[in-house]
Amino acid sequence: MIIFLSLEDVKEELADVINYCLQMCQVLNLDPIEIINKKLDITEKKYPVDKAKGVSTKYNKL
Repeated sequence: MIIFLSLEDVKEELADVINYCLQMCQVLNLDPIEIINKKLDITEKKYPVDKAKGVSTKYNKL
């Protein structure tokens, strides 16, 4: 079964998820910008653009 959501429905769901994540960061005393940037650095190393762009190969197979 395919369900189509409106952009407004998606925005409401995203707001819920972001709100929950920000609350978790507050409870755990984490800086969301810091942990996002750290994850982006890790991903950048695992999936270098010159090897990964346009392919769905797992990082250890690049």
